Amino acid sequence: MAAGGIVKKTVAVQEQMEQLGFDPIESMIEICNQAMSDKNYVLAGQMAKELAQYIYPKRKAVEHITDEPAEWPKITINITDDPKPLPNSPAAKIL
Repeated sequence: MAAGGIVKKTVAVQEQMEQLGFDPIESMIEICNQAMSDKNYVLAGQMAKELAQYIYPKRKAVEHITDEPAEWPKITINITDDPKPLPNSPAAKIL
């Protein structure tokens, strides 16, 4: 389908929604509010995510390129016969 056909369909849908008094943004806000009241945070989050793209621009990935050599982190692995969780870790609270 040519671009003109897509534009015509979009305009037709917009006109039909206008005639019916239907506002999809308003509906998403209502769904989000109802979902929050129902403690359906998954649905509320989905609606908020959809709505956010209308007011906040999507950020693009940024690639960092440098000629400097990368310094890899040093990792130490200790092997023991008597393992214990780290102090103040969630696992330490269980014991």
